[in-house]
Amino acid sequence: MDSSRKNSSAYTYLLADVSHPDKPALLIDPVDKTVDRDLKLINELGLKLIYAMNTHVHADHVTGIGLLKVPGIEICHFKSK
Repeated sequence: MDSSRKNSSAYTYLLADVSHPDKPALLIDPVDKTVDRDLKLINELGLKLIYAMNTHVHADHVTGIGLLKVPGIEICHFKSK
């Protein structure tokens, strides 16, 4: 998914296992301004969003993870050394 590149240099990625009966999905680097669009696509594809993660943070856009109101979603993050 190209996440509104006109306003920032952000990309959001959606990975899913469509061969699995539950169609589990992972949303990577969601942006606040496009969370609704992303959730709509996930729903249209019949996916079950179970993970979300940020790979890094930028000053030119705000993460959308806090806006993902999905029951049972697991937020993944990197552990500091």
